[in-house]
Amino acid sequence: MFNCCTAKAQWLQVADFGGTERDDLVAFTCQNRAFAGTGMEIGYQVTNDFYEYKADINQWIGVAPLPGVARQYAFSFSFPNLACVYAGINQNSNDLKDGYAFNPSQQLWTSIANYPGAGARGCAAASIGNLGFAGLGRDANNLMHNDWWQYNLDSNTWQQKSNFPGAARNLTACFESNGFIYVIGGIGINDLAYDDIWQYDPTNDSWLGLPIGLAQPIASSAFCKVKYSGVMVSGYDGQSLYTDNALVFDGFNLTMNNIPSIPIDGQRKGAKAFSLNDELYVTCGITSNNVRLKSTWKYNQINKIVNLNDISEAIQIYPNPAKEDFLILFNLDDENRFSNYSIYNLDGIEVQKGNVTLQNKPIPIDVKGLCAGYYLLKVYYLDHVFVQKVLVNH
Repeated sequence: MFNCCTAKAQWLQVADFGGTERDDLVAFTCQNRAFAGTGMEIGYQVTNDFYEYKADINQWIGVAPLPGVARQYAFSFSFPNLACVYAGINQNSNDLKDGYAFNPSQQLWTSIANYPGAGARGCAAASIGNLGFAGLGRDANNLMHNDWWQYNLDSNTWQQKSNFPGAARNLTACFESNGFIYVIGGIGINDLAYDDIWQYDPTNDSWLGLPIGLAQPIASSAFCKVKYSGVMVSGYDGQSLYTDNALVFDGFNLTMNNIPSIPIDGQRKGAKAFSLNDELYVTCGITSNNVRLKSTWKYNQINKIVNLNDISEAIQIYPNPAKEDFLILFNLDDENRFSNYSIYNLDGIEVQKGNVTLQNKPIPIDVKGLCAGYYLLKVYYLDHVFVQKVLVNH
C-alpha cells in the first residue's frame, strides 16, 4: 500500500500562528481563505479566539472569536460559502454540542442547530457538497461512540445515518476523497491507537473496511484534503510514541504515499492542517515533551508526488450550472471504450443514469427532467470514479 516518494520537496516555515501556542484547535478553508482557532493554550486554558492566515502577506490576522464558551477538541467542516464549528469540551471538560456557521466575507458567526451526536470530544467530520458528516468521539464519561450523522446546510438539520462499524473511537483522521469519506486510525477506549481505514459512501449510507491499513497506529494527526487527496501529518499512538510521518492518501487508487516530515518539531499531536491554493499547511500542536507550539509549515508539492492517473484529470463537466444539459468532455485516447454515469440527489438517491462512449468531443447529458437543485454526478471509467457537485437551474 505504501509507496516511497523520491520527489525532491521541502517544507517551508511560514509565519507563526497568530495566537498563543496551543493544541487541539480547529482549522478550515472557506471561500479560498484559511482560518484557525480555539484549542488549549499553555497553562491548560481553553480558548475561542480565531485567526485568518493570509498567504499573500504571510501573516495571521485576528478575526471575530467563536461565540459561546471557549473550547478544545471541537470539529469543523466547510461548504462553498460557509464553514461550521461544532462541539468540543469546555474548561471543565464538560461536553459541548452547540454549533456556529462562519461567513468569511461578512466576518460573521451565526448559531446553528446543535450537534445531536453522543460524543463531543475529537469527533470525525467531513463534507461533500452542502452536506456535512460527523460522528464518533468521546463523551464526558470517557466513553467512545460510533454514531454517525448528516448535517444539511440548506435546512439546518441533522439526520442520523448508519453507525460506524469499527471500534468506537475519537481523534481519527477524516476527509473526503473521490466522493467518499474516509475515517482513518484514532484512539479507542483502551487509549491505544488504531491502524485501520474505513470508507463511507454517502450515496448508499454504507461503510466498507478497506483491506489496507496504516504502517503504524496513528491518532490525533493533522489532516485535511488537498486537491484530490487526503493528508495526515504526525500524531501518536495514544500512549507515548509520537510520529513525524507525513502521509498522502489517494482515494482514487486507494494508496498511501510517504512525503518528507516537517523538519523541526515534526513529532507532534493535536496539530491542525488546512489547504490553501492547493498547498498544505500544518500549524500548532504539542510535542512528546509537552511543549505546545505555534509554528506553521507549508508543503507545496502534494500534487506533484501523488499518483494523479485518475479520471479527474481527464474529464471536464460544463456548463455548471446547467439549464437543459451538461456536457462531458473526455480528454482520453480511448475512443472505443464505454463509460457510464449516475446522478444522485443530496439525499443519496440515484435519480438518473446512463452510458456514454468516450470520444474527444463533448457528450450531452440531458437533465431537463430533473428538478432544479444540487446533485452529485458520478462518472465511471475502469476502476476510477469522477465525482462533481452540479447545479441544475432551469
